[in-house]
Amino acid sequence: MGLPNGLHHLALNVHDVEGPLEFFTQVCGMEMVAFYWMHGVKDAYHIFLKLNGHSSVALVRDPADNEIEARPEQRGMFGMSRIRGAMQHVAFNVDSVDDLLAMRDRVRAHGYQTFGPIDHGFCQSVYIPGAPEHMRSSSRSRPNPSTRRSESTRPRSSMRVSRRNRSSATGIRPPSEVAGERSGSRPATPRGRSSSRPKRTCCPIPESWRNSRRWSSSQPNREVRMSRREFDRSGVHTYRYAREQSDYALLICHGGGGWGGMYDRFCYPFAERNVDIWSLDLPGFGRTGERGVFTADEQHRAVAALAREIRKVHDRPIFCLGSSLGAYHASAASYLEEVHAVIVSASPILCDGPMVQGMAQLFGSQPVQTLLNAPRIGDGLILDLDKVIDWEKNYGDVETARAIVADPNHTGQIMLKSWASLMCWKRPRPLAENTKPFFFMIAEHDPLAPLETTKSTFDAVGGPTELKVFKTDKHQIMLFHTEEYSEILDEWCRRQL
Repeated sequence: MGLPNGLHHLALNVHDVEGPLEFFTQVCGMEMVAFYWMHGVKDAYHIFLKLNGHSSVALVRDPADNEIEARPEQRGMFGMSRIRGAMQHVAFNVDSVDDLLAMRDRVRAHGYQTFGPIDHGFCQSVYIPGAPEHMRSSSRSRPNPSTRRSESTRPRSSMRVSRRNRSSATGIRPPSEVAGERSGSRPATPRGRSSSRPKRTCCPIPESWRNSRRWSSSQPNREVRMSRREFDRSGVHTYRYAREQSDYALLICHGGGGWGGMYDRFCYPFAERNVDIWSLDLPGFGRTGERGVFTADEQHRAVAALAREIRKVHDRPIFCLGSSLGAYHASAASYLEEVHAVIVSASPILCDGPMVQGMAQLFGSQPVQTLLNAPRIGDGLILDLDKVIDWEKNYGDVETARAIVADPNHTGQIMLKSWASLMCWKRPRPLAENTKPFFFMIAEHDPLAPLETTKSTFDAVGGPTELKVFKTDKHQIMLFHTEEYSEILDEWCRRQL
Protein backbone atom coordinates (compact mmCIF):
# COMPACT_ATOMS: atom_id res chain seq x y z
CA MET A 1 0.00 0.00 0.00
CA GLY A 2 3.01 2.29 -0.29
CA LEU A 3 3.48 2.58 3.48
CA PRO A 4 6.82 2.50 5.33
CA ASN A 5 7.48 -1.02 6.55
CA GLY A 6 10.82 -0.74 8.34
CA LEU A 7 14.09 1.13 8.72
CA HIS A 8 16.38 0.90 5.67
CA HIS A 9 19.37 2.71 7.15
CA LEU A 10 20.26 5.13 9.92
CA ALA A 11 22.86 7.76 9.04
CA LEU A 12 25.13 8.90 11.88
CA ASN A 13 27.29 11.99 11.50
CA VAL A 14 30.78 11.23 12.86
CA HIS A 15 33.90 13.36 13.36
CA ASP A 16 36.22 10.38 13.80
CA VAL A 17 35.57 7.63 11.26
CA GLU A 18 37.99 5.00 12.52
CA GLY A 19 36.65 4.78 16.08
CA PRO A 20 32.97 4.17 15.18
CA LEU A 21 33.98 1.93 12.27
CA GLU A 22 36.07 -0.28 14.53
CA PHE A 23 33.29 -0.30 17.14
CA PHE A 24 30.49 -1.35 14.81
CA THR A 25 32.53 -3.95 12.91
CA GLN A 26 34.92 -5.45 15.45
CA VAL A 27 32.88 -4.94 18.64
CA CYS A 28 29.31 -5.25 17.35
CA GLY A 29 30.11 -7.69 14.55
CA MET A 30 28.54 -5.74 11.65
CA GLU A 31 29.83 -6.12 8.08
CA MET A 32 30.85 -3.18 5.91
CA VAL A 33 28.92 -3.51 2.65
CA ALA A 34 29.33 -0.12 0.93
CA PHE A 35 31.53 2.97 0.88
CA TYR A 36 30.01 5.83 -1.19
CA TRP A 37 30.24 9.55 -1.83
CA MET A 38 27.47 11.47 -0.09
CA HIS A 39 25.33 12.78 -2.94
CA GLY A 40 25.13 16.55 -3.16
CA VAL A 41 27.52 17.23 -0.27
CA LYS A 42 31.03 18.35 -1.17
CA ASP A 43 33.81 16.02 0.06
CA ALA A 44 31.43 14.00 2.27
CA TYR A 45 31.12 10.21 2.12
CA HIS A 46 29.23 7.49 3.93
CA ILE A 47 29.97 3.91 4.94
CA PHE A 48 27.20 1.32 5.19
CA LEU A 49 27.36 -1.39 7.86
CA LYS A 50 24.95 -4.28 7.49
CA LEU A 51 22.49 -5.09 10.29
CA ASN A 52 20.43 -7.65 8.36
CA GLY A 53 19.05 -8.20 4.89
CA HIS A 54 17.14 -4.92 4.81
CA SER A 55 18.66 -2.56 7.43
CA SER A 56 22.01 -0.82 7.79
CA VAL A 57 23.84 1.77 9.85
CA ALA A 58 25.60 4.45 7.81
CA LEU A 59 28.55 6.50 9.09
CA VAL A 60 28.63 9.93 7.45
CA ARG A 61 31.87 11.91 7.35
CA ASP A 62 31.71 15.57 6.28
CA PRO A 63 34.99 17.56 6.65
CA ALA A 64 32.91 20.73 7.07
CA ASP A 65 31.81 19.40 10.47
CA ASN A 66 35.29 20.20 11.80
CA GLU A 67 34.29 23.87 11.82
CA ILE A 68 31.31 23.20 14.10
CA GLU A 69 32.05 23.23 17.82
CA ALA A 70 30.50 20.31 19.71
CA ARG A 71 28.74 21.61 22.83
CA PRO A 72 28.10 19.51 25.95
CA GLU A 73 24.36 20.03 25.68
CA GLN A 74 24.43 18.15 22.37
CA ARG A 75 25.45 14.91 24.09
CA GLY A 76 22.45 12.66 24.72
CA MET A 77 23.25 10.90 27.99
CA PHE A 78 20.90 10.39 30.93
CA GLY A 79 20.32 13.67 32.78
CA MET A 80 22.15 15.87 30.28
CA SER A 81 20.27 18.55 28.36
CA ARG A 82 19.66 17.90 24.67
CA ILE A 83 18.99 19.97 21.57
CA ARG A 84 15.35 19.71 20.50
CA GLY A 85 15.01 17.43 17.51
CA ALA A 86 18.41 15.80 17.98
CA MET A 87 18.71 12.04 18.18
CA GLN A 88 18.69 10.69 21.75
CA HIS A 89 19.28 7.02 21.06
CA VAL A 90 18.70 4.26 18.54
CA ALA A 91 17.61 0.67 19.27
CA PHE A 92 19.18 -2.31 17.51
CA ASN A 93 17.33 -5.62 17.51
CA VAL A 94 18.66 -9.04 18.44
CA ASP A 95 16.53 -12.15 18.41
CA SER A 96 16.43 -13.36 22.02
CA VAL A 97 17.49 -12.79 25.59
CA ASP A 98 20.37 -15.20 25.05
CA ASP A 99 21.50 -13.08 22.09
CA LEU A 100 21.17 -9.96 24.23
CA LEU A 101 23.44 -11.39 26.93
CA ALA A 102 25.85 -12.76 24.33
CA MET A 103 26.05 -9.29 22.77
CA ARG A 104 26.70 -7.81 26.21
CA ASP A 105 29.55 -10.26 26.75
CA ARG A 106 30.95 -9.50 23.32
CA VAL A 107 31.03 -5.76 24.05
CA ARG A 108 32.62 -6.39 27.45
CA ALA A 109 35.26 -8.58 25.86
CA HIS A 110 36.35 -5.57 23.79
CA GLY A 111 36.90 -3.53 26.96
CA TYR A 112 33.69 -1.45 27.08
CA GLN A 113 31.79 -0.82 30.30
CA THR A 114 28.23 -2.23 30.49
CA PHE A 115 25.48 -2.23 33.10
CA GLY A 116 22.13 -3.93 33.39
CA PRO A 117 19.94 -5.71 32.39
CA ILE A 118 17.37 -3.27 33.79
CA ASP A 119 13.73 -4.37 33.66
CA HIS A 120 11.52 -1.63 32.16
CA GLY A 121 8.39 -3.78 32.16
CA PHE A 122 7.98 -4.17 28.40
CA CYS A 123 11.70 -4.75 27.87
CA GLN A 124 15.00 -5.40 29.64
CA SER A 125 17.91 -3.09 28.86
CA VAL A 126 21.68 -3.37 28.97
CA TYR A 127 23.47 -0.02 28.72
CA ILE A 128 26.87 0.49 27.13
CA PRO A 129 28.45 3.92 27.66
CA GLY A 130 31.75 5.03 26.23
CA ALA A 131 31.47 3.71 22.67
CA PRO A 132 33.19 5.93 20.06
CA GLU A 133 30.95 8.96 19.51
CA HIS A 134 27.99 6.98 20.85
CA MET A 135 26.32 5.70 24.00
CA ARG A 136 24.55 2.40 23.51
CA SER A 137 22.05 0.22 25.28
CA SER A 138 20.32 -3.05 24.54
CA SER A 139 16.84 -4.20 25.51
CA ARG A 140 14.79 -7.38 25.51
CA SER A 141 11.17 -6.60 24.54
CA ARG A 142 8.09 -8.51 25.70
CA PRO A 143 5.15 -9.29 23.38
CA ASN A 144 1.87 -7.46 23.72
CA PRO A 145 -0.33 -9.82 25.80
CA SER A 146 -3.38 -8.90 23.72
CA THR A 147 -1.84 -10.27 20.55
CA ARG A 148 -1.31 -13.86 19.53
CA ARG A 149 2.24 -15.05 20.16
CA SER A 150 3.77 -15.46 16.74
CA GLU A 151 6.96 -14.74 14.86
CA SER A 152 6.05 -11.08 14.69
CA THR A 153 5.33 -10.75 18.42
CA ARG A 154 8.00 -12.90 20.00
CA PRO A 155 10.33 -11.19 22.52
CA ARG A 156 12.96 -9.09 20.84
CA SER A 157 16.03 -7.20 22.04
CA SER A 158 17.56 -3.92 20.94
CA MET A 159 20.77 -1.89 20.99
CA ARG A 160 20.29 1.84 21.47
CA VAL A 161 22.72 4.50 20.33
CA SER A 162 22.88 8.21 21.14
CA ARG A 163 25.29 10.81 19.80
CA ARG A 164 28.50 11.54 21.68
CA ASN A 165 29.96 14.49 19.79
CA ARG A 166 33.61 15.42 19.55
CA SER A 167 35.30 18.48 18.16
CA SER A 168 38.48 16.72 17.01
CA ALA A 169 39.11 16.16 13.31
CA THR A 170 39.90 12.77 11.86
CA GLY A 171 43.39 12.13 10.53
CA ILE A 172 42.08 9.98 7.66
CA ARG A 173 42.33 11.46 4.18
CA PRO A 174 39.08 11.94 2.21
CA PRO A 175 38.36 9.26 -0.42
CA SER A 176 38.93 11.79 -3.20
CA GLU A 177 42.55 12.31 -2.16
CA VAL A 178 43.12 8.58 -1.78
CA ALA A 179 41.85 8.07 -5.32
CA GLY A 180 44.33 10.63 -6.62
CA GLU A 181 41.66 13.24 -7.38
CA ARG A 182 41.95 16.91 -6.50
CA SER A 183 40.48 17.60 -3.06
CA GLY A 184 36.91 18.75 -3.37
CA SER A 185 36.27 17.26 -6.82
CA ARG A 186 33.26 15.06 -7.46
CA PRO A 187 33.08 11.79 -9.39
CA ALA A 188 32.24 12.43 -13.02
CA THR A 189 28.69 11.78 -14.22
CA PRO A 190 28.69 8.56 -16.29
CA ARG A 191 27.69 8.78 -19.95
CA GLY A 192 24.10 8.05 -20.77
CA ARG A 193 22.87 9.18 -17.33
CA SER A 194 21.24 12.42 -16.40
CA SER A 195 23.34 14.71 -14.23
CA SER A 196 20.29 15.12 -11.98
CA ARG A 197 20.60 11.45 -10.98
CA PRO A 198 24.32 10.61 -11.02
CA LYS A 199 25.49 7.06 -10.61
CA ARG A 200 26.55 6.22 -7.04
CA THR A 201 30.33 5.96 -7.35
CA CYS A 202 32.03 3.78 -4.76
CA CYS A 203 34.96 5.35 -2.89
CA PRO A 204 38.18 3.35 -2.62
CA ILE A 205 39.08 2.12 0.84
CA PRO A 206 41.99 4.27 2.11
CA GLU A 207 45.26 2.32 2.20
CA SER A 208 46.00 3.77 5.63
CA TRP A 209 42.86 2.03 6.92
CA ARG A 210 43.79 -1.32 5.40
CA ASN A 211 47.16 -1.23 7.14
CA SER A 212 45.88 -0.05 10.51
CA ARG A 213 45.14 -2.20 13.55
CA ARG A 214 41.67 -0.70 13.72
CA TRP A 215 40.63 -1.70 10.23
CA SER A 216 41.98 -5.26 9.75
CA SER A 217 39.05 -6.35 7.53
CA SER A 218 35.54 -5.45 6.48
CA GLN A 219 34.61 -8.95 7.65
CA PRO A 220 34.49 -8.62 11.45
CA ASN A 221 35.88 -11.14 13.87
CA ARG A 222 32.67 -12.54 15.33
CA GLU A 223 34.32 -14.76 17.91
CA VAL A 224 34.60 -13.75 21.56
CA ARG A 225 37.51 -15.54 23.16
CA MET A 226 36.11 -15.52 26.68
CA SER A 227 33.07 -14.49 28.69
CA ARG A 228 32.52 -13.45 32.26
CA ARG A 229 30.98 -15.98 34.61
CA GLU A 230 28.75 -14.85 37.46
CA PHE A 231 27.58 -16.96 40.38
CA ASP A 232 26.58 -16.77 44.03
CA ARG A 233 28.99 -18.29 46.52
CA SER A 234 27.52 -18.52 50.05
CA GLY A 235 25.36 -15.48 49.37
CA VAL A 236 28.21 -13.44 47.89
CA HIS A 237 27.82 -12.48 44.22
CA THR A 238 31.05 -13.45 42.48
CA TYR A 239 32.58 -12.86 39.04
CA ARG A 240 35.27 -14.80 37.24
CA TYR A 241 37.18 -14.13 34.03
CA ALA A 242 38.47 -17.67 33.72
CA ARG A 243 41.51 -18.89 31.85
CA GLU A 244 42.18 -22.61 31.33
CA GLN A 245 45.89 -21.95 31.78
CA SER A 246 46.93 -19.15 34.13
CA ASP A 247 50.23 -17.98 35.60
CA TYR A 248 48.64 -16.33 38.63
CA ALA A 249 45.27 -15.24 40.01
CA LEU A 250 44.05 -11.70 40.65
CA LEU A 251 41.37 -11.06 43.29
CA ILE A 252 39.80 -7.59 42.85
CA CYS A 253 38.08 -5.64 45.65
CA HIS A 254 35.91 -2.82 44.31
CA GLY A 255 35.63 0.71 45.69
CA GLY A 256 32.88 2.63 47.45
CA GLY A 257 29.63 2.73 45.48
CA GLY A 258 30.98 0.13 43.07
CA TRP A 259 30.53 -3.60 42.46
CA GLY A 260 32.67 -6.49 41.34
CA GLY A 261 31.53 -6.48 37.71
CA MET A 262 32.41 -2.88 36.88
CA TYR A 263 35.99 -3.46 35.73
CA ASP A 264 35.36 -5.23 32.40
CA ARG A 265 37.41 -2.64 30.54
CA PHE A 266 40.44 -3.81 32.50
CA CYS A 267 39.58 -7.46 33.20
CA TYR A 268 38.92 -8.83 29.72
CA PRO A 269 42.23 -7.78 28.14
CA PHE A 270 44.20 -8.43 31.33
CA ALA A 271 42.87 -11.99 31.54
CA GLU A 272 44.34 -12.58 28.07
CA ARG A 273 47.75 -12.31 29.73
CA ASN A 274 47.08 -15.75 31.24
CA VAL A 275 45.67 -14.34 34.46
CA ASP A 276 42.72 -15.91 36.30
CA ILE A 277 40.66 -12.92 37.51
CA TRP A 278 38.08 -13.05 40.31
CA SER A 279 36.04 -10.28 41.90
CA LEU A 280 33.04 -10.00 44.19
CA ASP A 281 30.23 -7.71 45.27
CA LEU A 282 31.25 -6.99 48.86
CA PRO A 283 28.46 -7.41 51.46
CA GLY A 284 26.27 -4.30 51.33
CA PHE A 285 27.15 -3.57 47.67
CA GLY A 286 25.92 -4.74 44.27
CA ARG A 287 23.96 -7.97 44.60
CA THR A 288 25.31 -9.13 47.95
CA GLY A 289 23.13 -8.52 50.99
CA GLU A 290 21.11 -5.45 51.89
CA ARG A 291 22.38 -2.41 50.04
CA GLY A 292 24.48 -0.12 52.23
CA VAL A 293 24.24 -2.34 55.35
CA PHE A 294 27.34 -4.32 56.39
CA THR A 295 30.12 -4.72 58.94
CA ALA A 296 33.83 -4.71 58.26
CA ASP A 297 34.05 -8.24 59.59
CA GLU A 298 31.40 -9.47 57.10
CA GLN A 299 33.27 -7.92 54.20
CA HIS A 300 36.65 -9.25 55.31
CA ARG A 301 35.24 -12.77 55.73
CA ALA A 302 33.82 -12.59 52.20
CA VAL A 303 37.24 -11.68 50.74
CA ALA A 304 38.96 -14.39 52.80
CA ALA A 305 36.41 -17.00 51.68
CA LEU A 306 36.95 -16.09 48.02
CA ALA A 307 40.72 -16.40 48.45
CA ARG A 308 40.21 -19.90 49.85
CA GLU A 309 37.88 -20.74 46.95
CA ILE A 310 40.54 -19.68 44.42
CA ARG A 311 43.09 -21.80 46.21
CA LYS A 312 40.79 -24.83 45.82
CA VAL A 313 40.65 -24.25 42.06
CA HIS A 314 44.43 -24.05 41.52
CA ASP A 315 47.71 -23.51 43.31
CA ARG A 316 48.77 -20.37 41.43
CA PRO A 317 49.88 -17.33 43.48
CA ILE A 318 46.99 -15.02 44.41
CA PHE A 319 47.45 -11.25 44.15
CA CYS A 320 44.80 -9.14 45.91
CA LEU A 321 44.08 -5.80 44.20
CA GLY A 322 42.04 -3.09 45.89
CA SER A 323 40.79 -0.11 43.88
CA SER A 324 39.92 3.08 45.79
CA LEU A 325 38.07 2.01 48.97
CA GLY A 326 38.72 -1.60 47.95
CA ALA A 327 42.35 -0.98 48.96
CA TYR A 328 41.12 -1.24 52.56
CA HIS A 329 40.09 -4.86 52.02
CA ALA A 330 43.15 -5.75 49.94
CA SER A 331 45.42 -4.48 52.72
CA ALA A 332 43.30 -6.28 55.33
CA ALA A 333 43.79 -9.52 53.38
CA SER A 334 47.58 -9.26 53.30
CA TYR A 335 47.98 -11.51 56.35
CA LEU A 336 45.90 -14.32 54.77
CA GLU A 337 47.92 -17.43 53.99
CA GLU A 338 46.39 -17.68 50.49
CA VAL A 339 47.36 -14.12 49.48
CA HIS A 340 50.81 -13.84 47.89
CA ALA A 341 50.99 -10.04 47.46
CA VAL A 342 48.83 -6.89 47.54
CA ILE A 343 48.22 -4.10 45.02
CA VAL A 344 46.80 -0.79 46.24
CA SER A 345 45.26 1.30 43.47
CA ALA A 346 44.42 4.99 43.93
CA SER A 347 43.78 5.06 47.67
CA PRO A 348 45.30 6.12 51.01
CA ILE A 349 42.56 4.25 52.90
CA LEU A 350 44.30 1.13 54.17
CA CYS A 351 43.23 -1.01 57.08
CA ASP A 352 45.30 0.18 60.06
CA GLY A 353 46.82 2.94 57.88
CA PRO A 354 47.39 6.51 59.15
CA MET A 355 44.16 7.91 57.69
CA VAL A 356 42.05 5.07 59.06
CA GLN A 357 43.71 5.33 62.46
CA GLY A 358 42.76 9.02 62.59
CA MET A 359 39.13 8.30 61.72
CA ALA A 360 39.08 5.41 64.20
CA GLN A 361 39.71 7.90 67.00
CA LEU A 362 36.59 9.80 65.97
CA PHE A 363 34.23 6.91 65.21
CA GLY A 364 35.49 4.83 68.12
CA SER A 365 34.93 7.57 70.67
CA GLN A 366 32.27 7.01 73.29
CA PRO A 367 29.94 9.87 72.21
CA VAL A 368 29.91 8.73 68.55
CA GLN A 369 29.44 5.07 69.47
CA THR A 370 26.57 5.98 71.78
CA LEU A 371 24.91 7.91 68.96
CA LEU A 372 25.43 5.18 66.36
CA ASN A 373 24.03 2.48 68.64
CA ALA A 374 21.08 4.50 69.93
CA PRO A 375 17.72 2.81 69.09
CA ARG A 376 16.25 4.15 65.84
CA ILE A 377 18.65 7.11 65.75
CA GLY A 378 21.65 5.03 64.74
CA ASP A 379 19.69 3.36 61.94
CA GLY A 380 18.70 6.77 60.58
CA LEU A 381 22.25 8.08 60.16
CA ILE A 382 23.28 7.68 56.51
CA LEU A 383 26.49 8.44 54.66
CA ASP A 384 25.33 9.66 51.24
CA LEU A 385 28.16 8.73 48.87
CA ASP A 386 26.42 10.40 45.94
CA LYS A 387 26.68 13.74 47.76
CA VAL A 388 30.04 13.25 49.43
CA ILE A 389 31.87 11.98 46.31
CA ASP A 390 32.10 13.82 43.02
CA TRP A 391 31.67 10.77 40.77
CA GLU A 392 32.58 12.73 37.66
CA LYS A 393 36.01 13.42 39.17
CA ASN A 394 36.16 9.88 40.52
CA TYR A 395 35.68 8.29 37.10
CA GLY A 396 37.29 11.11 35.15
CA ASP A 397 34.55 11.25 32.53
CA VAL A 398 31.09 12.82 32.72
CA GLU A 399 29.22 10.23 30.67
CA THR A 400 30.89 7.22 32.25
CA ALA A 401 30.22 8.61 35.73
CA ARG A 402 26.54 9.19 35.04
CA ALA A 403 26.16 5.78 33.47
CA ILE A 404 27.75 4.00 36.42
CA VAL A 405 25.75 5.98 38.99
CA ALA A 406 22.58 5.04 37.08
CA ASP A 407 23.51 1.35 37.14
CA PRO A 408 21.22 -0.70 39.44
CA ASN A 409 24.33 -2.22 41.05
CA HIS A 410 25.58 1.19 42.20
CA THR A 411 25.33 1.89 45.94
CA GLY A 412 24.74 5.58 46.64
CA GLN A 413 24.18 5.45 50.41
CA ILE A 414 25.57 3.39 53.28
CA MET A 415 24.75 3.25 56.97
CA LEU A 416 27.06 5.50 58.99
CA LYS A 417 27.53 2.70 61.53
CA SER A 418 28.70 0.46 58.65
CA TRP A 419 31.35 3.03 57.74
CA ALA A 420 32.33 3.31 61.39
CA SER A 421 32.85 -0.45 61.56
CA LEU A 422 35.42 -0.17 58.74
CA MET A 423 37.31 2.55 60.53
CA CYS A 424 37.34 0.69 63.86
CA TRP A 425 38.09 -2.86 62.64
CA LYS A 426 41.42 -4.20 63.88
CA ARG A 427 43.75 -6.30 61.75
CA PRO A 428 45.07 -9.48 63.37
CA ARG A 429 48.55 -8.04 62.78
CA PRO A 430 49.54 -4.35 62.40
CA LEU A 431 50.22 -3.11 58.87
CA ALA A 432 53.72 -2.07 59.95
CA GLU A 433 54.53 -5.76 60.56
CA ASN A 434 53.59 -6.79 57.02
CA THR A 435 56.09 -9.06 55.28
CA LYS A 436 54.43 -9.52 51.85
CA PRO A 437 55.07 -7.49 48.67
CA PHE A 438 52.94 -4.32 48.46
CA PHE A 439 52.59 -2.34 45.22
CA PHE A 440 51.05 1.16 45.29
CA MET A 441 49.73 2.56 41.99
CA ILE A 442 48.57 6.17 42.33
CA ALA A 443 47.86 9.25 40.19
CA GLU A 444 50.00 12.34 40.64
CA HIS A 445 46.99 14.67 40.59
CA ASP A 446 44.25 12.39 41.92
CA PRO A 447 41.37 14.65 43.07
CA LEU A 448 40.21 12.06 45.63
CA ALA A 449 43.52 10.64 46.84
CA PRO A 450 46.10 13.42 47.35
CA LEU A 451 49.62 12.32 46.50
CA GLU A 452 51.24 13.32 49.80
CA THR A 453 48.52 11.62 51.84
CA THR A 454 48.91 8.41 49.86
CA LYS A 455 52.70 8.54 50.18
CA SER A 456 52.41 8.81 53.97
CA THR A 457 50.27 5.67 53.92
CA PHE A 458 52.84 3.96 51.70
CA ASP A 459 55.59 4.81 54.21
CA ALA A 460 53.59 3.17 57.02
CA VAL A 461 53.50 -0.27 55.37
CA GLY A 462 56.12 -2.77 56.45
CA GLY A 463 57.84 -5.33 54.26
CA PRO A 464 58.90 -4.99 50.59
CA THR A 465 57.01 -2.07 49.05
CA GLU A 466 57.06 -0.31 45.67
CA LEU A 467 55.40 2.89 44.47
CA LYS A 468 54.35 3.86 40.94
CA VAL A 469 53.04 7.38 40.26
CA PHE A 470 51.08 7.92 37.03
CA LYS A 471 51.23 11.34 35.38
CA THR A 472 47.46 11.85 35.33
CA ASP A 473 44.55 13.35 37.25
CA LYS A 474 42.34 10.27 36.81
CA HIS A 475 41.34 8.54 40.03
CA GLN A 476 40.29 5.33 38.29
CA ILE A 477 43.67 4.64 36.67
CA MET A 478 42.83 1.05 35.77
CA LEU A 479 39.81 2.18 33.74
CA PHE A 480 41.26 5.21 31.96
CA HIS A 481 44.93 4.29 31.56
CA THR A 482 44.23 0.61 31.14
CA GLU A 483 47.00 -0.35 28.74
CA GLU A 484 49.82 1.35 30.67
CA TYR A 485 48.36 0.24 33.99
CA SER A 486 48.11 -3.37 32.81
CA GLU A 487 51.67 -3.49 31.48
CA ILE A 488 53.12 -2.17 34.74
CA LEU A 489 50.91 -4.34 36.95
CA ASP A 490 51.60 -7.56 35.04
CA GLU A 491 55.34 -6.92 34.99
CA TRP A 492 55.37 -6.33 38.77
CA CYS A 493 53.28 -9.42 39.50
CA ARG A 494 55.55 -11.65 37.42
CA ARG A 495 58.59 -10.35 39.30
CA GLN A 496 56.97 -11.64 42.50
CA LEU A 497 56.38 -15.17 41.16
